[in-house]
Amino acid sequence: DNVSLDGTKIYAEKHMTPEPPRRIAKVVIRLDVSSGVPRDYRPKFEHICRTCPVALSVHPDVHVDLQFTYPD
Repeated sequence: DNVSLDGTKIYAEKHMTPEPPRRIAKVVIRLDVSSGVPRDYRPKFEHICRTCPVALSVHPDVHVDLQFTYPD
């Protein structure tokens, strides 16, 4: 779609279950999106991120907290 993601930063953290067997319980992903993503494109961009094959492959027991921040 010719949208620049230059300058975008991604932060990720995992939270484990306390009891054995230890497993990933939650993944928090924050995308600090560059100013190259126009306001009117942001819903489509977020939809693409939420429905990508990787996101859809995460086990349903793992909570994925996907956050987007924009410069304005």
